[in-house]
Amino acid sequence: MNSPTRTNNYPPARDDEARHSARRAAILGALQACILRNGYSDTSLSDIAAQAGMSPSHIFYYFKGKREIINQCFHIVSEQRLRAMRASLLEAPNKQLAQFSAVILADDEVGRRESAFMVECDGLAAHNAALRVRKTAYDQQVKSILEQILRSSFGDKKVRAGPEEKNLLAVCYALLVGLCVSTHFSDAQDHAGARAKFSAAVCTLSGTLVERY
Repeated sequence: MNSPTRTNNYPPARDDEARHSARRAAILGALQACILRNGYSDTSLSDIAAQAGMSPSHIFYYFKGKREIINQCFHIVSEQRLRAMRASLLEAPNKQLAQFSAVILADDEVGRRESAFMVECDGLAAHNAALRVRKTAYDQQVKSILEQILRSSFGDKKVRAGPEEKNLLAVCYALLVGLCVSTHFSDAQDHAGARAKFSAAVCTLSGTLVERY
């Protein structure tokens, strides 16, 4: 007589993976929420755990500590934003700048939260070597995308390779970073207004008119 086939109640491996990914995502989202509410220094693992709906000890199953959480969170957010920025290069030349800045200074709740998170990471990178490396690489890629947009939008006669182009790129990027900081710390500056200022300033600096917001 054949022995009956044994079964178990363990969930399939893919369910475990999905649960693991969901909990990691919850922790990453909780970190963002806590940092924006309390700041990084005043955010504890207990705060993150409470926000994510789990115990502090449970977090160590997914991450080594707070620093690893923020490094991973920055990696995910920065990659998502870079993909969206690269997509702006597929738009018509007179639409690229608007699409690009709409990624950096988004109006929706998720976009605004991510923009604020990235501003917070600017300061944290000074004392976090791994984050600083990732942020430097991110900044370089954003500048590269912006450089392509300036060339496409304004033409080689206005934005040509050389010192003038590099100076224009540096000033435009510095302005963009400054506007991101302003929208984060000042209630008087909203994202739509910041995008309009960025567009107008780039047009003035380049000496070329492009479609405004």
